[in-house]
Amino acid sequence: MTTYPNHMLKAGAAVLAKSEGSHGIAMTHADIVTAVLDATLGLSQAELDIIAERRRQVEVEGWTAEHDDHNRDGSLERAAACYAWAGSLSDKHRTHYDAKSALKSAESDNRIWFRTDIIKSLWHWARSWWKPTTRRRDLIKSGALVIAAVERIDRAAAKAAPTPEPTP
Repeated sequence: MTTYPNHMLKAGAAVLAKSEGSHGIAMTHADIVTAVLDATLGLSQAELDIIAERRRQVEVEGWTAEHDDHNRDGSLERAAACYAWAGSLSDKHRTHYDAKSALKSAESDNRIWFRTDIIKSLWHWARSWWKPTTRRRDLIKSGALVIAAVERIDRAAAKAAPTPEPTP
């Protein structure tokens, strides 16, 4: 069981006490978690959005720890690099890619992105999973993928660590 500092518990309790909003409408679970994190850790909106995206990847897309543990080939890291690269593009370049992609008949047709050397060489998943949107959103996806990759590395290291001998 995780133990938390008293100031976190008090802040969390204060948020829960206020969880029933005006007109008797309760806050959503996500609102409560966000409020507790904000009250206890002072995370920025960007940090909260990256954490929320990672949770969405797990809960909505099903990219669980067990799934990620099978991606030991660097594909998580390469996908994060692709989204970071897309987020780094100027508005002029993004407009070019978006306009070229919009000319295609299928909504999910993103062939123009796959003509770039970076995506061709780094993206190892199905093309349908490549979904660039806005600079900010692409950077959030990149950050969430980095979290997934670091967590995978940490789990592998924990499994590889020798188990201490019990003391008599």
